[in-house]
Amino acid sequence: MNQEKLYRSIFSLNKIALVGMSTNISRPSHQIGFYLKEQGYNIYPVNPNYDKINELKCFFNLNEIEDDIDIVNIFRHPDYVLSIVNDSIKIRPKVIWFQDGVVNYEAIDLANKNGILTIVDDCIYRRHKVFINKT
Repeated sequence: MNQEKLYRSIFSLNKIALVGMSTNISRPSHQIGFYLKEQGYNIYPVNPNYDKINELKCFFNLNEIEDDIDIVNIFRHPDYVLSIVNDSIKIRPKVIWFQDGVVNYEAIDLANKNGILTIVDDCIYRRHKVFINKT
């Protein structure tokens, strides 16, 4: 599958959990989360430090989310990623997206061995702007 087809396929999915989303509007996780919401995606902030981020319910972990999640988008330090991937395997997303700088080879291998597509060390916002919202 070529790159454009791959990203168009990913961006046809609708439910995105943002692990590590911040309440701080200057943080990329906050900006990207609300960009995706503005683009019509259902976003699910995951951060045990908050009950809400703006008007959105914030989940303690992935297992708390009752809806089926299509994409787990990770904004955490690579040292914390293996446990996030273990939680992701339980909820069976189609994609785990490791944001820029989030590289943990053990976690990536585990996701791939469990049949979950991984996008690694890349920005979901940047790819969306290139392949979908070319404004």
